[in-house]
Amino acid sequence: MLSILYTTQRPTITGWRYFWAKTVVGFNSRVHCASCLVGQYHRDIGPKMQVNTPIPVDIPENGIFYICGVASPYSWANNFHLALRVKPGVRCSLPTYNGDTVTADGAEQIPILPDDAAQLFPTRDRHFLTCRNFQFGVSIASTLSKARRASHG
Repeated sequence: MLSILYTTQRPTITGWRYFWAKTVVGFNSRVHCASCLVGQYHRDIGPKMQVNTPIPVDIPENGIFYICGVASPYSWANNFHLALRVKPGVRCSLPTYNGDTVTADGAEQIPILPDDAAQLFPTRDRHFLTCRNFQFGVSIASTLSKARRASHG
């Protein structure tokens, strides 16, 4: 089972305008930001989430999970992105801009490849091509399509 741990010295999560997580099952190339990653939001991961306590996430092995934080005050460089593939026995951690850490127990980090979006969607504007959600969606779209076809027999 995947679990997510937000570690901080503060009593609550701070420094985020938005903080969310989704189980990703598809990609919508017509939009960017959170909407391009098709899937269910995880209700226990957000700006009011428990800190310093593991949060269980029920996703099957090889499932895709994405965590995103938009920094407040806004700075593109301070935003947080952690793309994960569920894999039992694996752990990864990523620091946030404000000194906190997000740890995924039971998942491996998936790299976000910015060049794929620019190559496959060269006419899109910078809002699409600099959006890491969109970049990630582009890079895993074919994987998600194959998984959906396989699950539907």
